[in-house]
Amino acid sequence: MIRRPWPSGRKARTTAASAAVVLLLTTVCSPAAWASNRGQVSGAESFTGTGTWGAAPNPTSVSWATGSNLHQPVTVNDTGTIALKAMTYKVVVSNSLLGGGTYTLAACTVPWANNLCNGGPGAAIGTAYGVGSTTTVTSTVVPPLNGSIYLQATASTTGVFQITMTLTVSVSATQTRTPITTQQ
Repeated sequence: MIRRPWPSGRKARTTAASAAVVLLLTTVCSPAAWASNRGQVSGAESFTGTGTWGAAPNPTSVSWATGSNLHQPVTVNDTGTIALKAMTYKVVVSNSLLGGGTYTLAACTVPWANNLCNGGPGAAIGTAYGVGSTTTVTSTVVPPLNGSIYLQATASTTGVFQITMTLTVSVSATQTRTPITTQQ
């Protein structure tokens, strides 16, 4: 008997037709054959975007003197293209002469109404700041992308001498939202 690699005659046509049908069905019915891989991540792959990040207070300083409102508003605006997860504040409380009292900062995601944030005190940024202090503190209350958060600087008292609170906001790369990594 001679062994042939392919059957002859009618059996060959039937085998070829069966193979074509199986090949066609696996190509058409397989999701991998018609689904686009665009936007999908598999295995240990990740997508990393580029952009800028930052935030800026407006105004950069508030002051208290005799007759001043104890509560002073400050808006912090997102200035970048990458979402934030934290910010660092440098808070400097100073005066031209002697002064006293304590000063606090609180954050709110909506504008303050009657010195309340959604009916409450807001999220404290640090603790009480004294006259002559320079303090650096980190907060996880951040403005949304292209949005704002609302701070309220509060004095425990006002006096004859003007007290000024100056704010500087900084954001490092580690304080931005991390790239999304999906594993399937």
